[in-house]
Amino acid sequence: MLFAREGARVIVNDVNSESFEATFDAMGAARKGGLAYQADVSDSAEVRAMFAEVTKRFGTLDILLNNAGIGETGDRRQEVNRKGESQLGEVMTSGKIESHWDITVSLSDEEWQQMIGVQFSGTFFCAREALKLMANKNHGSIINKSSVAGLSGIPVASHYGAAKGGILGFTRSLALEVASRNIRVNAICRAGSKRP
Repeated sequence: MLFAREGARVIVNDVNSESFEATFDAMGAARKGGLAYQADVSDSAEVRAMFAEVTKRFGTLDILLNNAGIGETGDRRQEVNRKGESQLGEVMTSGKIESHWDITVSLSDEEWQQMIGVQFSGTFFCAREALKLMANKNHGSIINKSSVAGLSGIPVASHYGAAKGGILGFTRSLALEVASRNIRVNAICRAGSKRP
């Protein structure tokens, strides 16, 4: 929103058209000259198509914010909440945790692949395409959203911690790789985020 208010042409992407349209609409008059685009960042072909449109319309890119992410939903969220409440109760009554998370042993291949795909692969796919534009002028900034879960782990979501930790390693390596091109690459680690 701030970039748009300050005159930047902002490209908003989301896999959900309602989400990106709401964000784009919230920019109001400031969105002039920007673009709202629907793409699944876990799909490299969709990311290539999105960046082809960015190249066609704008010819360049100054800043990339990799912010796509997913969390636990449905049954898995209920399981995590139930086990968390159980452990809290144990600590309060006996001071000792006797139950176990046992989350990783029940993760399906699909849950693992989806988390890694959106969080980690999506960051790579978007950065790779953005660098093609930024390298043309040897200037740019890539900001990757990670999490403190990538720094210290998280007992309820090993797949999330792995993806966020991977983003940190990728960010460090990429920053070293493209420094000679005057392209900055940084990561932001937050304990959690709340959307307005």
